[in-house]
Amino acid sequence: MKNFVIAGVIVLVAVVGIVFYLQQPKEGVRPIAWDQEACAHCHMHIGDPHFAVQLQTDSGDVLDFDDPGCLFSYLDANKPMVKEIYFHHHAKDEWLTQAIVGFVHLEQDTPMGYGIGAVDRSETANAMSFEEARHAVQGRGHSGAMSPMQSMHHHAGAAK
Repeated sequence: MKNFVIAGVIVLVAVVGIVFYLQQPKEGVRPIAWDQEACAHCHMHIGDPHFAVQLQTDSGDVLDFDDPGCLFSYLDANKPMVKEIYFHHHAKDEWLTQAIVGFVHLEQDTPMGYGIGAVDRSETANAMSFEEARHAVQGRGHSGAMSPMQSMHHHAGAAK
């Protein structure tokens, strides 16, 4: 009888441990359904990975954005409790955490026209910090709405 009780306790502890492990938030970037998922700020489809951003909150919410500027506008408007933010490098197939991200001004169009792209600050001289880029976006007063030309370009790019 004593052996059954000990075995039962061990099984119960194992089950509780597994349930606790499965409920813990996963680390890293969660997959994004390209061209299907909408930006949490402007509600346009996220079609260009080079400008994608993912916000993970302390409460476990995962929000995706199509442009770094949309993230900055969302942060200012909603003030979420941030667990981590991942920025897709604008020229490489890699994700950058907020701790290492920097930003550069781009001549090319970006999905929402904010004109900034994420880079690794350690690899890019004169890159803007997270806060400098955030202030640059705030200074533009960009609402997140697209001009008709930006919208056409965005949809044409998403159809590729």
